[in-house]
Amino acid sequence: MGYVAARVRADVGATPLGFQQQNVAGGAEAALPLGEALNLRVTGLRRPVTESVLSYAGQRDPGTGRQWGGVMRTGARAQLEYAVNDRFGIYGGGGWQSLRGENVAANEMVEAGGGLYYAAIRTPEETLSVGPDLRYFHYNRNLGSFSYGQGGYFSPQSQVIGTLGADWKRQWGDLTARVQATLGWQRFHEHGAPAFPTDQALQAQLEANPALGPAGSTARSVGGPVGGLGANLEYAVSPTLRLGAIGRFAHTGNYSDATGLFYLRWRLDQPPQDLAPLLAGTPTRYPAGSWPMPAMLTNGAPEPVQLNGGAARPVW
Repeated sequence: MGYVAARVRADVGATPLGFQQQNVAGGAEAALPLGEALNLRVTGLRRPVTESVLSYAGQRDPGTGRQWGGVMRTGARAQLEYAVNDRFGIYGGGGWQSLRGENVAANEMVEAGGGLYYAAIRTPEETLSVGPDLRYFHYNRNLGSFSYGQGGYFSPQSQVIGTLGADWKRQWGDLTARVQATLGWQRFHEHGAPAFPTDQALQAQLEANPALGPAGSTARSVGGPVGGLGANLEYAVSPTLRLGAIGRFAHTGNYSDATGLFYLRWRLDQPPQDLAPLLAGTPTRYPAGSWPMPAMLTNGAPEPVQLNGGAARPVW
């Protein structure tokens, strides 16, 4: 369930029923105007880490009955956004997150980044924004393995990503489409990590008996391409009812993932007209998807929104 206003949006939900671990998820964001062309965007979140079955749903060892996984990221982010004119702008910010799961070693992440955007097309029916983006990530611990106490999610000790992104949206009456694409380069480094970071006895046993297998992962540094493609199609059945579909493929770090869903969205307020779901009905242009997907699809890329004077600036 979500709420969207001109400068505030919030949502609350839960991880899917039937998972080994169940968690409440949600987030809130406020865009605070500091002037006609300057914005401060503050975000708080609690979201599941969806990179693997272990990190998302959790697992149980049938031999010992031990359960672990179901990692949640809880944190905050702040970003400054400046609109140079009605088509061009810059943004930059940073954030911190705490990552916790059942019987998973505790972890923290800090990130910082910024970029530029240019609205190549901006009409009531169609928008196209392009621009470069540069980001840095740091995790305290490497918990990318799947043994007991590990989290099953990519967590490098340093990662730098530079991308060029494009975001296209188009309206045809009650039908709205959106396509997002990014392409770039990354460099990351991972420290070596023990196989059982939360169980010293198991780790000592493994280290004392090399025949049982490796006692953990080794350090490595890797560079390579990064990119993603996402699409969203939504149809307005009525002024309050929306049907849609979302799909995404992304490659970053040392993994690739694909996500898709169909959704039904019901507006509790009555729009003034039967307007397109993405491009009208509110002065701020937000994605059409249900709560887990917009941030996952954009992965931090800026989205143009209206300012007091009609200029554009990005939204996370």
